[in-house]
Amino acid sequence: MQKLYIVLLALIMTGCTSSQAIRTPIADTVSIEKARQTSQTGTQVRWGGVIVAITNNSDHSIIEIVERPLTRYGVPKVTNKTGGRFLAKSNEFLEPENIKTGRYITVNGQLADYQAGKIGDYEYQYPLVNINEYKVWPVNNYNYRSRYHYDSFYHYYPYWWHHPYYFRYRHRHYW
Repeated sequence: MQKLYIVLLALIMTGCTSSQAIRTPIADTVSIEKARQTSQTGTQVRWGGVIVAITNNSDHSIIEIVERPLTRYGVPKVTNKTGGRFLAKSNEFLEPENIKTGRYITVNGQLADYQAGKIGDYEYQYPLVNINEYKVWPVNNYNYRSRYHYDSFYHYYPYWWHHPYYFRYRHRHYW
């Protein structure tokens, strides 16, 4: 009976977590600024941010990402702080409908060489990460200021005062 409980607990725990490589921080983490300044080829990194573009080629896919700081669990923070942009390369086809612009992503992989590109007319050196694992985070509603819509009418009257339509039509029942 105890073995059954242990197996069920293990199944529940594995079903609720994301990949261990995404969740575990890397000890000698390299920032994007440092990676752009010095050659860090072959270094293991865990970076995340907002997806800007995705390009699918015949043999690989490339995701352009604006870096954001990560929480200790690997989730990109909703902030305007950034270290720059980087490219993440996957050797498989990535569905553009699943990896949309504006979504948050965390990638775990190894730094490869740099790739030259442009942001508008500005020449930019992108650090390139060969993806081992990635996680596209679900869309949440935490970016909104409030979950509920409050009428400004309620702010100017005492708590016991209701909207005037409540008193005018409270005796009518429409069921």
